[in-house]
Amino acid sequence: MYHEFGHALHGMLSRVRYAKLAGTAVPRDFVEYPSQYNEMWAREPSVVAHYARHYQSGEPMPTELLEKVLAAQKFNQGYATTEYLAAALLDQAWHQISAAQAPSATEVRAFEQPRSRTAASTTPRCRPVITRRTSRTFSRVVIRRLLRLPVERGVGP
Repeated sequence: MYHEFGHALHGMLSRVRYAKLAGTAVPRDFVEYPSQYNEMWAREPSVVAHYARHYQSGEPMPTELLEKVLAAQKFNQGYATTEYLAAALLDQAWHQISAAQAPSATEVRAFEQPRSRTAASTTPRCRPVITRRTSRTFSRVVIRRLLRLPVERGVGP
């Protein structure tokens, strides 16, 4: 609710000459900022007290339970951050080669595999992080959608 209302505010408060620079017609990282900023208020204890109530008694959520919910949101953030960094490093590797250096379709996995593990390789005690965000997954889904073909679920990249 808070997230989507952030999008609504972004659209309502946009006043620009060109429609491509307003509301949700902007680049994805920018369009998500107002909604994610607004979403943070949903976890603010003074705000939670107004809407997180027991359905029968109307009692507000106990502080201890809210603290557990907020702590649970931080679970596995180290891995999520490392996975995101591995995907960013892989993306940078693709952008640093020329068209002549680009691997063939059969060589893509060999190009990506060592680069997707780079983020964790600098810390000796970390196990390698294999990012789920590979160009194979992305291209398979995008190409099939462009050709209006069904995207197979459960098929590996």
